[in-house]
Amino acid sequence: MQPQLDETLHLPSRQKHFFEACVRLCQERGIQMVVSSHYAREGTNAKRHGILVSYVDSALAGTGIPYIDLTLATGIDDLDHFEDDSHLNSAGARIFTGHLVDSLEAMGYLHKP
Repeated sequence: MQPQLDETLHLPSRQKHFFEACVRLCQERGIQMVVSSHYAREGTNAKRHGILVSYVDSALAGTGIPYIDLTLATGIDDLDHFEDDSHLNSAGARIFTGHLVDSLEAMGYLHKP
């Protein structure tokens, strides 16, 4: 599948509603939350992704909930690390998990043994 060339991104209001409800619920219950996005395939439309990042940043503003955006990070190969057009395979998931754990440790969410 080719990356979307259209620079518009439609986020359904229902999807936004439930994301924001999840954020509120975690805050109300004192649940520590971190939002993350995983790697994308080479050629992913950075402008479209920027729209998503803007929404997530806006939805999390003032909450103290961090957003770890690894979408456009380097070091991931389309042939070796993806199962299909948008899902990581086990090798890609291992790399992502390692980067996520490193990020969480650096932010103080996890403690190194």
